[in-house]
Amino acid sequence: MASRMGLLLRWCRLRFPVPGTGQKRRAPGRPRLSQVRLSSTEAAAHRAPGREEADSKVGTRKKTFPEVQAERLEQAQRTVLISCPDKISEKKFLKYLSHHGKINSHYFYERYGTYAVVEFSEKDSIASLQDVTRTPVIEEECAVPFKSRLFTLTLKNSSTQAANQAPVHCHKQSTIPVSDLVQKLCSADSVSNQLYTLMDEYQLTEENTKLRFLACSLIQEIACAYFPECTGLLQQRL
Repeated sequence: MASRMGLLLRWCRLRFPVPGTGQKRRAPGRPRLSQVRLSSTEAAAHRAPGREEADSKVGTRKKTFPEVQAERLEQAQRTVLISCPDKISEKKFLKYLSHHGKINSHYFYERYGTYAVVEFSEKDSIASLQDVTRTPVIEEECAVPFKSRLFTLTLKNSSTQAANQAPVHCHKQSTIPVSDLVQKLCSADSVSNQLYTLMDEYQLTEENTKLRFLACSLIQEIACAYFPECTGLLQQRL
């Protein structure tokens, strides 16, 4: 009887692992763990399609708000505001300005007249443009004690040239009327869509942002010309 139990135990040890050893039998044909390890290049190739893009976004540091402000202010200091006639050749207008330097961007907007916002790549281009302009003489107004970046464009033959030109494309600067906004909000099928409508209608465009920083920059210039001791305080206020 004892010999039979010994044979049975030996047979069981051949079929099953001993408890506590933690060893498991590997299925026939299944590779070991050491055989399926990938190199760094192979692992990158087996990544999910969007994983690499997500890693690049995480690794890229976003600019802080003071850094964005400083960048926008420096951009505004290379920008001029020009009051234009109602009808003007955009091609000739840019060709004339390009003689003073490279133009990064420009756009027109209409607000009590037609205005052009022109950004140069260098500040020296503004100085070159100021050198060829003249300050109008107005008896009832005081002269500004510095050369501003506000210009007024006059045509030599205004009646002839304006008659042959089509109006330039102007970017929208005003907000949507309240009555139209109420109709859009009422037609939305959820509160979430109403919020998206408000965001789409009232968010600042790139042109809006440039114009606001340009206005602050122009105010800063004229204020510093009259009150040079208030430069630091003015920058904090703006």
